[in-house]
Amino acid sequence: MKTLGDLIKILTPKTLVVLDIDSTLVLTHKRNEAILRQFAKDSSHSDRHLFKQTECNAFEYGYYQALQRLQVDRKSPVAEELARYWRQHFFSNNYLHHDLLHDGALDFVEYLQRKWIPHVYLTGRPHPSMWEGTLSTLNQFGFVVDENKLFLKPQPQDIDEVFKSEKMAELKKAFAQECSQIVFIDNEPRVLNQIDRDHPDIHLVFVDTCHSPNVIPPSTALKIKDFREVAQGLKAL
Repeated sequence: MKTLGDLIKILTPKTLVVLDIDSTLVLTHKRNEAILRQFAKDSSHSDRHLFKQTECNAFEYGYYQALQRLQVDRKSPVAEELARYWRQHFFSNNYLHHDLLHDGALDFVEYLQRKWIPHVYLTGRPHPSMWEGTLSTLNQFGFVVDENKLFLKPQPQDIDEVFKSEKMAELKKAFAQECSQIVFIDNEPRVLNQIDRDHPDIHLVFVDTCHSPNVIPPSTALKIKDFREVAQGLKAL
């Protein structure tokens, strides 16, 4: 699958679409921003005031560029305290309401729903701390998700790409009779590379938003910036 037309052509009721969430269907920069601003209120560090009006921008990976704009060294005591605070709160239910829909994502998923194209959600969010909030916010966005279509990794320490590859093997078996092919859509090259190695039969779509640095997605992946062009192509059918 090399072109957008190739993707649109194979989206039939015999195709399982597997969707990532963070930085794929939703953008998380406002979640980061809210956490950093709350840190300014909760911390007792003398430099906490720096984060009162922090701004995090779309397509930035984590909050590191916000630190650069504030001229805060990532190895400084306040940054190390912030890192612990951020990790505790980013991977929780409490700030998910700050996430924003990625352009065209809901239009795309609504098309899948209308055409009875099987689709599930596979995310590296940890189940113990994010299950309820993930299920709730996705439905609030309009994705119509239940517990049979949503898969979070069992524990925070589980490696995202390993978890997703193992779950993909399970999905292959579960949908073997219903679907003849799988499309996997994710923003993280590390994950896509793992799936490409372990499941070369799966069609890959790379959502080029933000991701871990210095990693290149597989050449076999179709690259999209957002879902607007996909949704427009589907409307023309």
